[in-house]
Amino acid sequence: MKFFMLLVFYAAMVPFVHANENHSVKDYVIISDPFHVKTALDQCSRMTPTFITGHRELSESLVNEVDELMPDMLQKPLKNSEKADFEFSDYYRQYIAFEVLRRPYIYINGFRKDARKASIERQRGSKVWKEVDVEDWRTSAINVCGGGDDYWGVIYDVENQVVTEIIFNSKQVRRSLLR
Repeated sequence: MKFFMLLVFYAAMVPFVHANENHSVKDYVIISDPFHVKTALDQCSRMTPTFITGHRELSESLVNEVDELMPDMLQKPLKNSEKADFEFSDYYRQYIAFEVLRRPYIYINGFRKDARKASIERQRGSKVWKEVDVEDWRTSAINVCGGGDDYWGVIYDVENQVVTEIIFNSKQVRRSLLR
């Protein structure tokens, strides 16, 4: 309840995404609107972070840094798995900052660039799901029921600068990267 009240307060102060300051088109957005944060962190077909105790502001400079490091961070753990052909650049990404007991984390919600009309978003104040065009990914949190390997989430530990998990929608494939 406390977290929800924090989100409502934060909603009045912050827009959905931070606009990119430069004119180059990025393959990611930063989600900050509480409704869309909740939608992105409550995925239909994969586990997402639990025990979230707060929301944090996420700077574009930190996201740029993490976004550049992520392909190398994911390459080694996925190399000997069924996801060996995973290419980070094939996916759009939504970045969400959160904290667990005052420790900062980032959740990355990823989905293939060539995905079309496969995403589902919960509507405000109801349990009704509606189809959302993936092309609207810059203004709508993407939450997909099913979708296979085309959809995944990453949990990044900001303090330790390490990816702790990558979770794909298909077969609940979950790779803990801290083992």
